[in-house]
Amino acid sequence: MAVVLKPAHLPIGTIREAITAAVQRGNRLVVTAPTGSGKSTQVPQFLLDCPAVRGQILVLQPRRLAARVLAERVAAERGEAPGQTVGYRTRFEHCGDAGTRLWFITEGLLPRRLLDSPLLDGVGAVVFDEFHERSLTADVSLGLLRRLQARRPDLRVLVMSATLDAESVCRFLDGCPHLHAEGRLYPIDIGYADRPLSAEVGDDAARAVAGIVSQGLEGDVLVFLPGVHEIRRAMESCRRLLGQVEVLPLYGDLPPEMQHRVMQPGSVRRVILATNIAETSLTVPGVRHVVDSGLARQSRYDAGRGVNLLELTPISRAAADQRAGRAGREAPGTCRRLWTAGEQQRKASRTPAEVHRVDLSEAIVLLCALDAGDPTQFDWFEAPTAESLSLATGELRDLGLLPAAGFRLTALGRDVSRLPAHPRLGRLLCAAAHEGCLEEAALAAAVLGERPVVRPGTALTTRDGLQSDLLAVVDVLREAHAAGFRPAFCEEHGILGGPARQAWAAARILLTAALRLGWSAAPAKDRAQAFGRSVLAAFPDRFARRRDAGTLLCELRHCRSAELARESCARDAHLLVAAEIREVGGRGRPLKSLLSLVTEVREEWLLDLFPDAWQCEDTTFWDERRHQVLRRVRTTCLGVTLEDREVQTVDPHQAAELLADQLATGSLPLHGWTREVEEWVERVRWTATVFPERALIRYDETDRAVIYRDLCVGASRYREVKDKPCLDIVRRALAWDDIRFVEEMAPGALPLPAGRRLRLEYHAGQPPKGRARIQDLYGLQQTPRVAAGRVAVLIEILAPNMRTVQITDDLEGFWREGYPRARKELARKYPKHEWR
Repeated sequence: MAVVLKPAHLPIGTIREAITAAVQRGNRLVVTAPTGSGKSTQVPQFLLDCPAVRGQILVLQPRRLAARVLAERVAAERGEAPGQTVGYRTRFEHCGDAGTRLWFITEGLLPRRLLDSPLLDGVGAVVFDEFHERSLTADVSLGLLRRLQARRPDLRVLVMSATLDAESVCRFLDGCPHLHAEGRLYPIDIGYADRPLSAEVGDDAARAVAGIVSQGLEGDVLVFLPGVHEIRRAMESCRRLLGQVEVLPLYGDLPPEMQHRVMQPGSVRRVILATNIAETSLTVPGVRHVVDSGLARQSRYDAGRGVNLLELTPISRAAADQRAGRAGREAPGTCRRLWTAGEQQRKASRTPAEVHRVDLSEAIVLLCALDAGDPTQFDWFEAPTAESLSLATGELRDLGLLPAAGFRLTALGRDVSRLPAHPRLGRLLCAAAHEGCLEEAALAAAVLGERPVVRPGTALTTRDGLQSDLLAVVDVLREAHAAGFRPAFCEEHGILGGPARQAWAAARILLTAALRLGWSAAPAKDRAQAFGRSVLAAFPDRFARRRDAGTLLCELRHCRSAELARESCARDAHLLVAAEIREVGGRGRPLKSLLSLVTEVREEWLLDLFPDAWQCEDTTFWDERRHQVLRRVRTTCLGVTLEDREVQTVDPHQAAELLADQLATGSLPLHGWTREVEEWVERVRWTATVFPERALIRYDETDRAVIYRDLCVGASRYREVKDKPCLDIVRRALAWDDIRFVEEMAPGALPLPAGRRLRLEYHAGQPPKGRARIQDLYGLQQTPRVAAGRVAVLIEILAPNMRTVQITDDLEGFWREGYPRARKELARKYPKHEWR
């Protein structure tokens, strides 16, 4: 039987005097020691017994169970019952009175205390236990207390952990002392798996437990699993594989009495299947062995999409050390890790802080309520990204809690900051008080703020003529309360008893807080409509429209897509608002956004609540598929398209311009833009080069755009212009005098003596060219000239077979020298032709 160590024998006791001395000299201290060293139970008592610490001592714990169990343990060590010198307070439990000095509280209660008492009157010390978990609340609270110490130098702040990066915390606390206690109580034998964890985590864990039992190793086994589903699977496997062993679950939603049972020694060997609720602070009596799946479910908020994600992720090496430490607290132990040694090396050293993965809006409201100013300038222990701060701030402005500029809370924001709820849920309560459904909203806010109260996939029934999953959950929660949360009733209606009790208790807290603000609980005549309007007011960014009745696809703001949950009772609604958006999929399946806890929305509510959020876009555009100009009228509200229809009438000027733009790209050929048109264009360009003083157009892109618009007047379809003659329109781009000038200076053809015409080809910067057979040139002694005689024509002289004899702009020289040489050979080849 293991020896229960007295506090004096715990490793942390070796630095008791150093801790007391540091607290007497200064007001900041960082304490680290391995798991099982006694930090959580002994350091608060060192402070309690230190004369330099006056007033209450608040010990912050990440979890409710730890706060209660630690308070009970410390009270027992001091020979008292909980609630005397030592007490605890969580959201739902309170044990202590005005005479209680040492309080173990959950982290979320300190911000509430700061709002009620910005100077923390009556508090002499605050201890951050298990700070390595890096919750957002702990990070913000540490920054606030650091700031407060400028006004309260007597306030002591201690930060503790087994796996803390002490150097960074000391640096943040202006170089405060760091004390470390060496030595774990008992050695732990750590082993790794031969192969990676399979998809059935619960079965793998059960086999590992069976292996421990088969080796004859004594003591209880603590198994870490990522969630309730895996715990239930492991319970079935353990009961099948093991004999006289008590299998107990341990997770946050369990009723307090069942959690308390786990924390008491058992009469037979036990296997405790736990989430990371047992990872820190707690000593589960009798545990000698740990089986660790190496997985945890972490929440993450994608602010850009407004999506809450619950991700199954590998734990860090620091978290694995915390879990292993549960095995060596009362005797030598073992830890069986269900991952390979190679995987251990690839794990992240620490778990990412919540400040980088959760919604920041609640923290921003707290900072603004305490007049901490611009959150981007707050002295964060680890600063969030500018993008996440901006998105959260924008959300608060949209909800009316912050003004359009600045960081002083609006009157509504100040009221909401007094509520122990997320700002969005506070906005829901405020809207509900105005609409006349405060009690329903308090229950809804509790459902949304706590864990799910209805088993996933449970089909609910809409009531009161409003299609609303959320209102249906509220009603079924009321029925469960009326039935005393009896297991049989809960099972029949798909209710999760533990979470439902917690939600009911949370709703009472919220309702009481709202009534303290003077908000009315008087019921409206139409509670369903009041409830729907309130939900819409709180979740305007989650407004959606069903794309069609044949699918569950919906459109959110900014054209994002999502899918309505199949079990929703709002499947016949065209417009809706989702209180929850989750991302589901993974493990080989495509990710998709799922809308749940949905409520029907009626268009008149939008007109009433958001009159300035409506936009009507009347757009004329080119349809590439149909090759025509179309007009679309699109009406949106809150960024969601409510109507999108084509209109037959199109403004002729807009149509002509858009059609002309398409012609300008060259992708749509104009059959009427013939060779004759191009020849005219070249004649004009050539003339413009020879006579720059005339300032003729060059038929560049700008000139062509004008021509295309003239061509498209009265048309909206490509087929209306593709065969339309173009020459007259192209010529009309010039004034009549300019047309005559071009005709004279750059004629398209010149007459020849034999009656034929010499067609001319023009290219800017080159002499005009013409082609003619020798016989057609008889009688033409001099080279023809154009441009009022300025430019000689370059003539390509052809034989009867149309092959080139000579190219020349000196026709006289050809007749004199070239022709005599060529005539003899040509006459021999072509005797039937005339040769002069």
